[in-house]
Amino acid sequence: AENTCSSLDPNFSSKLKAAAGIALLHAGRYEEAAQKFISIPNVESFYRTVISVEDIALYGALLSLATLGRSSLLALQENFKSQLELAPALREALAHFGRAEYKACLHLLKDLPLHLDLHLHSHATTLLRKIRDRCIVQYFSPYSRVSISHATKELGISSVEEMEDILVDLIGRGQMGAGARIDGCQQILWMEAPVQLQCETQRKLAKTGQQFIYGAESLLLRMACLDNDLIVKGRSKYYRGSSGNVGSSHVSSMEYDMDDDGDAPMMDADMMNPEDVY
Repeated sequence: AENTCSSLDPNFSSKLKAAAGIALLHAGRYEEAAQKFISIPNVESFYRTVISVEDIALYGALLSLATLGRSSLLALQENFKSQLELAPALREALAHFGRAEYKACLHLLKDLPLHLDLHLHSHATTLLRKIRDRCIVQYFSPYSRVSISHATKELGISSVEEMEDILVDLIGRGQMGAGARIDGCQQILWMEAPVQLQCETQRKLAKTGQQFIYGAESLLLRMACLDNDLIVKGRSKYYRGSSGNVGSSHVSSMEYDMDDDGDAPMMDADMMNPEDVY
């Protein structure tokens, strides 16, 4: 029905989307409601008896902040730009969120009189909490560990105790990742368990050490071969013969080239090729 075009009312489809958005909002289906509101084109005063154009901009931006991903929010600032001009506070909040300025974003939303809105009053607390939680998760996500007291100031949370309570709830709901832990003594949030970080570091160090040893031994072997004038000649130990099979039936096990004194053995390249090390 939303795709039906009526010759008597050109705004028929937009009215249906607005009504569906309100119904989904009251049902607590916030992401679906957001999709409905942001899909309404910029039509002035088309449904004043139910919802204003300013309210559509407010609901669309607020619900999007609470539910949509970062890439969708960045696209929203372009696709929903004309409607956002009617809700400057939400436009600025979206811009602050996109720039990772979470304290400014939360401060703008906190000052909005959402509890006085006809449709939002019973959902304002839930939506603001969702947006706050998303800001906190986004703030902590790039780090392996963060000072909780520093994060409290950066995010504008009233106290360290409140921040710890929020983090405990987020960790319990799995929003901070499986390895997130709180160090209550040092007031640090570990995004990965310290033991996991230590094991990973040790594994990387061991791998780097093995690579260094292998490279050093290879270099010493090459230098020894050059110093002793080992000659590389003949074909490789393993070759493909005329029958197509890999073998070494025509390769001698060892050859010696004697110098004038008869005591300078020379190893055949078929037994060891120093270049094969590399």
